[in-house]
Amino acid sequence: NVGTLNMSNCLFMPETAEIGSSYTSTLVQDGGTTNISNCYYTSAMGTVQGTQATTEQLSDGTIAYKLQNNRTELFWGQRIGIDERPVLTSDESHRVYRSKNGGYTNNPEEAYEELKQDGEGYYLLGSVQNWQDFAALVQTTPTANARMTADIDLGDDQTMVGYDFSLPYRGIFDGQGHTLTVNYDMTTYDTAVAPFACVGDATIQNLHVDGSIIQRRCAAGGVAGTIKGNLTVKKCWVSAYMYVQGYGDYQGTIGGIASCCDDPNVRNCEIVIEDCLFSGHLGSGYHCGGLMSHVHGSDGYNNSAELNNCLNLGTCNGIAGSTGTFIRTGVQGDPYTITNCYYKIAWGAVQGTQATAEQLADGTIATALNAGREEEVWVQDPETNQPMLKIFANKNLILGDANDSGAVEIGDITSVLTLMATPDATGYNNQAADANQSGGIEIGDITTILTIMAGGE
Repeated sequence: NVGTLNMSNCLFMPETAEIGSSYTSTLVQDGGTTNISNCYYTSAMGTVQGTQATTEQLSDGTIAYKLQNNRTELFWGQRIGIDERPVLTSDESHRVYRSKNGGYTNNPEEAYEELKQDGEGYYLLGSVQNWQDFAALVQTTPTANARMTADIDLGDDQTMVGYDFSLPYRGIFDGQGHTLTVNYDMTTYDTAVAPFACVGDATIQNLHVDGSIIQRRCAAGGVAGTIKGNLTVKKCWVSAYMYVQGYGDYQGTIGGIASCCDDPNVRNCEIVIEDCLFSGHLGSGYHCGGLMSHVHGSDGYNNSAELNNCLNLGTCNGIAGSTGTFIRTGVQGDPYTITNCYYKIAWGAVQGTQATAEQLADGTIATALNAGREEEVWVQDPETNQPMLKIFANKNLILGDANDSGAVEIGDITSVLTLMATPDATGYNNQAADANQSGGIEIGDITTILTIMAGGE
């Protein structure tokens, strides 16, 4: 019973294990000082030590990756899809990497790169693993800022940023026009279900959220969930399906953009939702709002919300309770203002201004949403012929593809020449024809098309 034993990066994986009557432990019999780190077992014996490894983790590369433990020299590896379990090896073809597509891989070209920051200190997110790692980072650094560099589809992953009610996200998140696709189906007791579950003193912008958001209890938001401080959400678009099952007296509380601000310890907060679009569908319409559920402004709370230059094109089933077209009514003092907001179909309490099908199609509403500002925030999307935030419009546009063939080729030059001679000619994609994005169709566009065809940018 003297001395010290250090054990690390080991795997106990017996074919059979017969447990003795006494003095039995999974990895090492007690005695002296024992330090065990990063060790795994398949069958526990007596005193449990280490972490149990499941059959799936053994076969899918999880345990091999953990046992290797980020060391340069290869000790543990596995041919994923071939080997049923990790092996001790120095063969580099057996090295296991975290995959940027989720799970693990033997292909270094598919390997996930750890979170990186740009020159301004923003974390760069372009994969499911980046989203997971950023959510974990926020648990210790809630003021971390981030930018998306690519569309991210979470698949069945349930990770939310700011999932701890006591640690709301307090940073700046810029989607940069990218899409976050979620498939949340969960039960939370403290926070609403949303990509940003709990926020405070945060700014979220330029983000498109698609997919499905289901809460088996109460409260959900398309972008933000529970609000515990100042919040600005701008230039965001939610096209997701949303549903709250509810329980007892707790029902609904869905907001197409944000859920609610009614924490008993939150006072004097300002929520601003501006230049946002909801075009999704609410499967349950009890106590909900097209943009936000509610904000507590009475009883000395003094919280408030501003909804500016927003558009609700969404649909809603079973409208009931205090549901409003943009925000619930008759709730905790109604401390909100709605300015220059438009809707296609009213939900419950009518708020804002109704937009006719003709106005949505002819550019009237897009112009109205811009509200005379020098910056063009809203445009008429040629793909849907409806108003769209400029940052999301024409995501599938191929510059130079004037004849809409799906590629830039010699026929596009002929199309540009036709449009130069006859600007009102039909059957062409005028926006794609403006290949150099000068604002007009001219000879420079032909030069740009030739450059694209030659493999340039």
